[in-house]
Amino acid sequence: MIRSISLRAFIAVVACAAAIPTLVRADEKKEADLSTPKGAAVAFAKAIQNGDKEGVRAVCIGKDEEIKAVESMASAMGAIKKFRTACNDKFGTDNILTKSFPADQDLAAEAEKTEFKVDGDTATSVPKPGEDAKDKATMKKVDGKWKLDVASIGKDKLAQAGQMAKIGKVLEDFAAEITAGKYKTVEEAAVAMGPKMQEAIKP
Repeated sequence: MIRSISLRAFIAVVACAAAIPTLVRADEKKEADLSTPKGAAVAFAKAIQNGDKEGVRAVCIGKDEEIKAVESMASAMGAIKKFRTACNDKFGTDNILTKSFPADQDLAAEAEKTEFKVDGDTATSVPKPGEDAKDKATMKKVDGKWKLDVASIGKDKLAQAGQMAKIGKVLEDFAAEITAGKYKTVEEAAVAMGPKMQEAIKP
């Protein structure tokens, strides 16, 4: 079984992504609604939870390395879904690997609850009760469209991107191996995955 320290570290990293004030395309067949700060926030949230890097880039502004960091987070979230699906399909929904990872969060629903204080072409999210006042997202209006200023996410959260990318790669690889039938039991898969996850979470 994967060591608990690996899971705790993984969950902590995923929590960083989940804590980002939420932005995905309003619908895969429709262009994202960036006419309001909340619309842009919902678009970003969907992009993150769907692992949609293209969607992330469409609703963000900032330095290229900052946007790439957020794309890495989106990729990791997408990898979690692939991994969970592979485990459920192969070993059933009541398996130790699926239970070991955080359940999907409806980031878009959380974004819908976010309110913004608008000042000209800048909008700042209003912290919800219980949220840290420092955890604010800044949206900026560019050419008539609201977009997330990625720098407002914070350096600490963006710094987790490299680690999340490594974790995402491990999950993608194991999802493919599980689907291909490399492991006969979920316990066998968990034992094989442990060392690779440990390596991925190293600073």
